[in-house]
Amino acid sequence: MSEVLEENEVLAEAVVVELVDEKSGEALAAAVQLEIEYDGRLFGLLIPVDPIVKVLSYDPSDDDSELVEMEPAEFAEVADFINGKLAKFKCSIEVHADECILLGEPPESVYEDPESLEVETEAGDQELLILFELKKKRKVGFLITIPAEPPMWPAELLEDGKARLLDEGDIDESLDAAFKEAVEMMLEADEFEDEPL
Repeated sequence: MSEVLEENEVLAEAVVVELVDEKSGEALAAAVQLEIEYDGRLFGLLIPVDPIVKVLSYDPSDDDSELVEMEPAEFAEVADFINGKLAKFKCSIEVHADECILLGEPPESVYEDPESLEVETEAGDQELLILFELKKKRKVGFLITIPAEPPMWPAELLEDGKARLLDEGDIDESLDAAFKEAVEMMLEADEFEDEPL
């Protein structure tokens, strides 16, 4: 079973909250990967329930074509074409809370042994898995990709099943250390479970 499929099974068993984007007021469904209590408040690391995708445009006729990431705000320009192609895989892409989200239930084969590529981001190099390669014209194509490592967002867990995304100004050194300690404990627990009996 691929790591992506295993991750999907884990998310299906996790507690799900609404992660609210304070700028747009929209919310994303996110699974609580771990919880920590700090200074009388509850925090968590969240993973999106529905895969967040990156749409890359390129020139299929040029083997050295530059890959250009489309901003979520630009997706509407190509939504009809891309979602028309994805319909046969029983999925579609929608923009929520300024993220491109893959919705639906594509066949498991989509996630099995996908090709990968590395792209440069502001945070450093990132590995992406190619789920779909769509050609619109001889010189116009799109790659639908997901991060090899799903994003994990620090958030404050609120009442009524909601969560607030934390920015850098919200995380002091002590809270950052508490998050890191919790992650290390989680990874150690995962390694222990994976060890043969």
